[in-house]
Amino acid sequence: MRAEVEIFLNEKKHALASRLAEPRWLLKLAYPTDIFTVLNMRTISMQGTEKTHLFVSEKLKAFKAKLRPWKGKIERGKTASLPRLNLFLEDEDVTLVDEQSVIVKYLEKLSEEFDRYIPDEELHEKYKWGADPLMSTLKTSQKRSLPSQICKRSSSRCNMMKQSLAVFWTTVKEKPVLGSEAVKVLLPFVTTYLCGSGFAYLAAIKTKSRNWLQPEHALRVALSTTEPRMEKLTSEILAQGPHENQFIS
Repeated sequence: MRAEVEIFLNEKKHALASRLAEPRWLLKLAYPTDIFTVLNMRTISMQGTEKTHLFVSEKLKAFKAKLRPWKGKIERGKTASLPRLNLFLEDEDVTLVDEQSVIVKYLEKLSEEFDRYIPDEELHEKYKWGADPLMSTLKTSQKRSLPSQICKRSSSRCNMMKQSLAVFWTTVKEKPVLGSEAVKVLLPFVTTYLCGSGFAYLAAIKTKSRNWLQPEHALRVALSTTEPRMEKLTSEILAQGPHENQFIS
């Protein structure tokens, strides 16, 4: 969008239009663009249904793990990990040396902020068995109560991987230890996606022509993932026949 934004700012005679012709300024713009592109893609991948704490933790840990290699490559003068920055350096008469120290400090600060907002997940380590119920290595405190029940429920890793974690753990809900422990990590909302989608459905339901005070039933139907069995429902409803004595002579 760089060319389009430059044309727009020039048409509006904006003071920032000249910035888009300055290679040093554009160099400072290129590497944050790469980083925020990865962040946006990561954020989108964490939206949706059945996104549990374990899933989101893995995504965030994977991004945090990328920051250190990126920093090391920039220190060695390699920019392949940041494609827009790499392409800009090839096309423009600037070098990485001009902003190398700034980019390294930026990545260091970003890593520190991620560690501050999203510290190392002790909870994820504690409930790692929830993401991989058939794992063989469990902490000593868990070995006393959980593994034997897990192993009894399934002997095939492939069968477990064919279904979601929620479905898998639903099949062992009769086990009080497993059920209560799995719910602690699978039930909480980890993003605002489900809340946002609920409000979106509610806004679609409560229009001017359908503005009733208690939309609970309609909202429950809208949010449900269960497909209605229309043939069964219609078979239970009899068509209204002609009324007897409709015409009285």
